[in-house]
Amino acid sequence: MLSKTGGALRPMLLQFRLFAGGPIGSGEQWLSWIHLKDEARAIRFLIENQSASGPFNLVAPQAVTNAQLARTLGRVMGRPSWLPVPGVVMRAAFGEVADLLLTGQRGVPQRLTDLGFQFRFPELEGALRDIIA
Repeated sequence: MLSKTGGALRPMLLQFRLFAGGPIGSGEQWLSWIHLKDEARAIRFLIENQSASGPFNLVAPQAVTNAQLARTLGRVMGRPSWLPVPGVVMRAAFGEVADLLLTGQRGVPQRLTDLGFQFRFPELEGALRDIIA
């Protein structure tokens, strides 16, 4: 979930503000994300939709690689995105939790969109511009 006040984005904002942002590990791992506003709208949509049951992926329709996230965040913030964080550093700092960031996961909101949900922020750059503005 992308938000200025929580989630994975908050620590990344500081790194980029300090001109020390970049991809984590190889940068090739997939990252599924969703803007906080879309997440809240999707939850409400599912509560109000009587035909919705079972699990749903609350992720934006366009997953990105970690390197794409770093480049896009750098562009939006007007900062470079060249300094990678080695996987070994992530594992030393965060232990097993780092594996989630280093291996990635590519989720698809197929059931959500099949029910007719429309994302306000389907693309990463628009979502980041809204959050950082």
